[in-house]
Amino acid sequence: MLKEITIQSLATEAAYARGCRDYEAGLVRDFQEKISFLPSYEALIDNEGQASSKASVALSRRGDSVESYSCDCPSAAVHLEACHHVVALLKAVQSEQREQGNSRREASRLSVKQELQRRDYAAGERMLRIFDAAASEEGAPQLLRLEPHLFVQNLYYRRICWLEFRIGQQKLYVMRNLQDFMRYAEEGREMKFGKDLTVDTAHMRFEDGISRGLWKMLLRTWKDEAGEREERFGLRYYGAGSGGSFNQRQFRMSEGRILDFLDLMGNREFLYTYGEEGERRIKTIHSNPHFRIEVEDHGGAGSIRLVNEKLVPLDNDCRMLYGEGFIYLLEEEFAREAKLLLGAFPKEKCVYMD
Repeated sequence: MLKEITIQSLATEAAYARGCRDYEAGLVRDFQEKISFLPSYEALIDNEGQASSKASVALSRRGDSVESYSCDCPSAAVHLEACHHVVALLKAVQSEQREQGNSRREASRLSVKQELQRRDYAAGERMLRIFDAAASEEGAPQLLRLEPHLFVQNLYYRRICWLEFRIGQQKLYVMRNLQDFMRYAEEGREMKFGKDLTVDTAHMRFEDGISRGLWKMLLRTWKDEAGEREERFGLRYYGAGSGGSFNQRQFRMSEGRILDFLDLMGNREFLYTYGEEGERRIKTIHSNPHFRIEVEDHGGAGSIRLVNEKLVPLDNDCRMLYGEGFIYLLEEEFAREAKLLLGAFPKEKCVYMD
């Protein structure tokens, strides 16, 4: 059966959300399965005030992945990602698969129930009640949230950044192995985090916008790197290798990815750790920091000292600067000047003059 992660991975966040709304609003019509070598479906999806769009999809033989998709809408002609019409069709396919699966389970349940009634097992009747209760809850979404933690560390002559995550509902658990979690999510398997949390990846949903954005970032990177590895070497899991973005609990951050993360977080606080310092909660601000410089006379000699010495660039161009409980997103011209100024001071942030 198609899993939600499979549909999400094909479209942008906006197209996925709109496609789900289209399906829930009943805009999918003339849904039908086509006669084909692979499981194939097509439908018309109504557009508000415009002509309907015709979408079609072909699935794998097992029906759990998408082999191809198409749509006659203008968006599909210019974007590689699936449009919202394709998402709506895939939701209809998913619903059809679920109904077929329920029918098979119901037939199996009735067969078991008839046998138990024939043999008059009271214990069997209790089992059937549990079975019915479980079946009625099947497919209910498991609401979760992600909490990010940004780490920055100096390694020899370069600075590295990565994210770590905690996941849960009221109580949050450390995600100790991101590679395993992404694999489990791809396969729709359950992962146990503690006695109070087992994540059903086939039915998990992230309840807030930031968690959904973080999951989209992880999902997009996993998919891109898996595809790159498979194309180059014929191996499936690029994210599992030491050269990928996923390394145990770490999600490695490029400069562009840090900017995307900070943009996603907006003015919301998040956990931050620099080097060996303890964790703290900080937030992002679009502002230029004030540099404080002291000039001292030492009897014929002198020194220039950068007072706010804990300003830490997070990228080579100084567009992102940590200091005093904030990550500053600098204006481009100011960032160039800040890079020159910080580069003029040695590690101890003081220059002595004869």
